[in-house]
This record gives sequence, structure tokens and C-alpha cells, in this order.
Amino acid sequence: MANIEKQLLAVFPQRVVDGPIAPHDCDECRSLRDNLAGITWVDVPSEFVNSNDDVLPLLSHDAYLAFLPAWLRQGVRDPGGNLANMLLVNLGHHPNTTGFTRRQAALVIEVAAFIAQSNVFGLTDPVNVESMAEIARVWKGVGKSAA
Repeated sequence: MANIEKQLLAVFPQRVVDGPIAPHDCDECRSLRDNLAGITWVDVPSEFVNSNDDVLPLLSHDAYLAFLPAWLRQGVRDPGGNLANMLLVNLGHHPNTTGFTRRQAALVIEVAAFIAQSNVFGLTDPVNVESMAEIARVWKGVGKSAA
């Protein structure tokens, strides 16, 4: 787990989002804007991530690029928790992977595998197998140039 967290720090730059964080006009998006404005992913409190386990699709693409590591880190810290389960769903359900590097995408897959292996169901659970197959399909080609 500590190794994955070190990799997250090495692979995902810390930056403040300049543009919109969550473009919708709703209470959830307002909360995201209020809590994520002016900070980087390492500054996002674990409690905030845990209480917002299903908000990744609400983030603007720039905010998704900037803050996904906070959700990945929390999934590694609590692979059996609700956030980790939601993360496996969100990582495989039509994420916009544009802008991620090959190293970042490989680490996303590694985090997902760690969660699937560490949760109470294990890697051979049909839901985990299906989730991992979809995550691999979506993230494996990221960052590779079209030849």
C-alpha cells in the first residue's frame, strides 16, 4: 500500500485547477467547488473523499485529471470500503482518459487490481473480474501514440 501511495505522488502532479471544478448547478457540484478550490489532490481530506464516493462523474475533465489521485489513494487505504467499490465502477464506466499518461493509466490499473485483490471478494469474484476487464480495456491504451 505504501508503495502505491509513493507511486501516486511520483506519477500524478500536484496542481490547482484553474478552470471549473464541477460545472453543474447543483448542491453536490457546489460542494465540490467549495471544497476543492485552491488545493491540490494531496490536500483533499480522506473524510471528504469518503463522503463523496460517487462524485467523480461530476468533475470537469480538468478536475478529474487533477483530483482522481485523491480517490485512488483513498481506495488503496480502504480497499474494502464503499469508496473503493464505487471507484471500480467509475474507472470502468466511460471515464474520459484523455490527458492521462501511460504511467498514470498503468497506475490506475494497478490501484484497481489492488482494490479487487484486497476487498472481501477477491480477484476471482465475478463482479471484480468484470470490473477489472472493463478497467483494463478502458485504460490500457491510454498514452500510447497511434502508429
